[in-house]
Amino acid sequence: MTILTERIPKPSIIRSRIDQLRKALTDLEFLLPVAERVHGIDKRESVAESKSNEGGQQDA
Repeated sequence: MTILTERIPKPSIIRSRIDQLRKALTDLEFLLPVAERVHGIDKRESVAESKSNEGGQQDA
């Protein structure tokens, strides 16, 4: 059992990390429509662009 307790973080650390990730996600959800407006990309284009980038292509 000691091997498991060494590898698994304490619940408080996990909760803290979840809170950090929630805040980051909220920030990104707010930023996405702003970025789309700034770059003039509608939702259809951004979906197609993200799928094409999955193939290893990068924008110039």
